[in-house]
Amino acid sequence: MRCIFCPNIAPGRWALTVRRVSGEVERVIEPLCPRCDRALRKAGDLGLRLKATGDRWLGGHIHGAPTSPPSLSPWMTNPQWPHEPD
Repeated sequence: MRCIFCPNIAPGRWALTVRRVSGEVERVIEPLCPRCDRALRKAGDLGLRLKATGDRWLGGHIHGAPTSPPSLSPWMTNPQWPHEPD
């Protein structure tokens, strides 16, 4: 298995976050070599920019995560839950 950033052999797949130029955030599991993994960790929250696309790559799945938990739908707060909504 080859690293997604360079031709080196990747020992396994790692969690990554991609911040697209369009503003979208995507979480992926991709093969990553130790050298590129160190570079991503060193870059921290700034991430590494891919020259070809302008996308920023960050290590882990925590980047771009919502700061507050999602709101519960009204039927989940109903005392009759776990019944299906009407």
